[in-house]
Amino acid sequence: ISLNMSFKNMSSCKWLSQQEILAELDRDSEVEEEVSETENNNDGDPDYHETSSDESEDTDPESAMVSPSTSRERGRKLNSPLQPLASNLDETFKSKDGNITWKASPCMNQGRLSNSNVIKMVPGPTRYAVTCIHDIASAFGLFIPPTIENIILQMTNLEGRRVLGEKWKELDHVDMQAYIGLLLLAGVYRCKGEATSSLWNAETGRAIFPATMSLETFHIITRVIRFDNRDTRADRRERDKLAAIREVWDKWVEILPLLYTCDAQSSYAWNMQVYTGKLPREAPERNQGMHVVLEMTQGLRGHNVTCDNFFTSYTLGAELLKRKLTMLGTVRKSKPELPNEIVKIQHRSVHSSKFAFTESTAVVSYCSKKNKNVIVMSTMHKDTRVCTGNDKKPEMILDYNSSKGGVENLDKLIATYTCQRMTARWPVVIFYNIVDVSAYNAFVLWTDINTTWNAGKLYRRRIFLELLGKALVTPLIQRRSRMPRAPTAIALIQNVQTEGDSASLSVATGLCKKRARCNYCPSSNDNKTNVTCVKCRKYLCKRHMSTFCPTCA
Repeated sequence: ISLNMSFKNMSSCKWLSQQEILAELDRDSEVEEEVSETENNNDGDPDYHETSSDESEDTDPESAMVSPSTSRERGRKLNSPLQPLASNLDETFKSKDGNITWKASPCMNQGRLSNSNVIKMVPGPTRYAVTCIHDIASAFGLFIPPTIENIILQMTNLEGRRVLGEKWKELDHVDMQAYIGLLLLAGVYRCKGEATSSLWNAETGRAIFPATMSLETFHIITRVIRFDNRDTRADRRERDKLAAIREVWDKWVEILPLLYTCDAQSSYAWNMQVYTGKLPREAPERNQGMHVVLEMTQGLRGHNVTCDNFFTSYTLGAELLKRKLTMLGTVRKSKPELPNEIVKIQHRSVHSSKFAFTESTAVVSYCSKKNKNVIVMSTMHKDTRVCTGNDKKPEMILDYNSSKGGVENLDKLIATYTCQRMTARWPVVIFYNIVDVSAYNAFVLWTDINTTWNAGKLYRRRIFLELLGKALVTPLIQRRSRMPRAPTAIALIQNVQTEGDSASLSVATGLCKKRARCNYCPSSNDNKTNVTCVKCRKYLCKRHMSTFCPTCA
């Protein structure tokens, strides 16, 4: 499942324009008042920015979404200051279940700032990630390392031998990386709904696909790719519905928090879970939303967790405070911990706010329109501050809108260049999602480390994915011996192999910045070169060079 939760560094709040906030809450209030399983308010989300009609025709579709390099410059910004709202100091409310007493005025807690709001980790790439990344391919390789590749290769070769017998040709790391590279390139070229055969077609396809491998080879790999041993799967599946890809999934998820310190702006996938439903003969899980949030936030301290009404509850806020985390989220009106005075909207004026407090939690009911209200619960806010503008929006709602939407933005960005292909096997669907998320996370790391890389371009992610795909398929093209039929594919293979030969020749012989005459040509010819022999260091022109394979050399 995709958890609608984002993390915000509350020690460095940014600001949104008042017009953006007005547009967000006008859209948001209509949805928040309904009880639903999840919220889907992408249109009013501050993590997205609109483009004019003129721009949308000339720019990449992804330009309408947040880029990691620019998203940190966005956040909550108020043209009007905040001021406390007057309240009846003696008024109290009882929750629906009668277990919680709420007060109309905030509890005055004086002293040092709670360590639940103290950020000790700077958002961004970890030192380990910065050390390991030296090019685009290495950034992606951090998420699908050899340990994961070895599992996929071992199980795929096992299935290939079972299906094809002696006809099966063993795959290696070069083959697997080229297969992933083609998936990424198909996503870059927006070919999700296109037949695979058309990608290899001489007229409608791209030359890089037949230049990398034949269509038959691609189909065979797609058919036999596996992530576990099918002979032992039946026993494991009785205990785990995700048994077909569990080992790969767990190893991949463990990597995510090691490379990046989470935030609410970059949409980096810091942790993920797959919802598989309850096992047979098991009772339905109670407090599922709370358990998911507690599992997903393992290892975090000093952050604020923003979540929607499926997850938010009074009990969750108390549990997160024990872990030095605060909570901010919309609440379903049916929650028993809410007082009726907060839920009811009779005789409430438009743009009015009603607050309720306990020692650790604050709740606000805001009427954005007549007979419509939004309820937000927070363990981070301790006062009744509202905006002094005409809409008089509470600070809690402004902070909620500035930090929500990270997961929805990630889903939308991934969908733009997804590598998903038509398949009837759900483990392969999860594998495609792993590739998509890994590519996006690698892009976040790369652009955070190389801040000036293609700066100012609205389609930086497309450039990144195309370069990544080409980097992954190039090693297989360089070693390919059989040529395809398409002339464009043949030309591409020859160009890549020629460039590879030139590079290897340069490494073998050595290139000097200083140019000199060839030691074997008459001085009257004046043939100058910067290539030297790797042994005697004599200068050689092309006429006096010979190429040897590693065995003969």
